[in-house]
Amino acid sequence: MNEFLAFVKNIGNTLDGQNIYEFMFTTVPDVVWGDNFNIIPAGIIPNITPEPNCLSRKGRVITDIDFHLACKSTCFSMMDSIDGIIALCFTEAGIDNEFHFKFGETFEDVVNKLKLHNLSLDDIEDIKFDDDSIIDDVVKQLEGENEESEDNGDIDDLW
Repeated sequence: MNEFLAFVKNIGNTLDGQNIYEFMFTTVPDVVWGDNFNIIPAGIIPNITPEPNCLSRKGRVITDIDFHLACKSTCFSMMDSIDGIIALCFTEAGIDNEFHFKFGETFEDVVNKLKLHNLSLDDIEDIKFDDDSIIDDVVKQLEGENEESEDNGDIDDLW
């Protein structure tokens, strides 16, 4: 099963002052969304993240590099990143090891790109969305709406 890069966020620093970034992946990039992903700029939304049920796996990158993140952008929304207008994560233009990670890059491409820059994706873990009741509730609600619309007949029956 292929996995694709969905989101990158800074989660803090090590005791040595290195940056810790979390790279999140999805198996279905078409469904990745989160509250306020359409707000411009994304940087004004505190703790912006995708819905957990969109994600499949995450891992951490520890580095001295200061990445610029789409979720901290002062010009773009997260929707712009999904649409390919801005990378999820990128380095300063003009530095020797300039590189970026775009929404939808495959897991393998992300790992290989990190290796090219002597970085690795560590502490990889699956993301389990345990609360299927939310999804079940939505399905039941949709099924109920379909049954109601079938019972209504034509518009003349309503008058």
